[in-house]
Amino acid sequence: MRTNGWPLAAILLGLATLPACALLGKSQPLTPRYFTPEIASFTPRPAAEGLSERRLRLGRIQAGAHLRQRMAYRTSGEEIGYYDECRWTERPEAYLRRALSRYLFEVRGVSRATSGAAPTLDAELTSFEEIKDGEHRVRVQVVISVDDAEQGSIERTITVERNVRGDNDPDPSPVVQALALALSAAVEQIGDVVVERLTQLPPASPTPNDSTKSDSPAPQEQ
Repeated sequence: MRTNGWPLAAILLGLATLPACALLGKSQPLTPRYFTPEIASFTPRPAAEGLSERRLRLGRIQAGAHLRQRMAYRTSGEEIGYYDECRWTERPEAYLRRALSRYLFEVRGVSRATSGAAPTLDAELTSFEEIKDGEHRVRVQVVISVDDAEQGSIERTITVERNVRGDNDPDPSPVVQALALALSAAVEQIGDVVVERLTQLPPASPTPNDSTKSDSPAPQEQ
């Protein structure tokens, strides 16, 4: 009895036509590169009279669910993508929190409230991305609210865009630098809103347990 050898022959022929790399080669391992948008300095501002007597609590600082450690880019208003190799050293909201803390309490001289009644600043980072829908640029957008038990709350949306140098440069450094500049400008605008709000409120007397030292960052969602 003869057996049909055609299926085996077809398999062998198919294997013979595969590229050698498909059988013997190995794909290059993914090696992530990590970046941080360092803010070198803020624009100097004259000290506002009595601002050191104004207290502020830095509340919940968070980011949109799409903003994580992988660097994001947007090709249109509806589509967003992520780089596999380019990542942030921390989640973007950590950069926003440190920048706000430094600018408000060190540069502008507001007193940090860690206990007792005080206006609270909450912020959500909704955009921290590269834009590729034509003109090469980056966008930073932050939604803030300043809440006071007596005067209520105000909300603002701060949006800053910056052009990226070297449109066709594969190096992500220009994008990182542009995002650092945009974040710095956004934080300064937030500072202006907060300071204006604080000066409209009566200064509060510090509580015995109050401190102007930095408080621990709020737990971040995983």
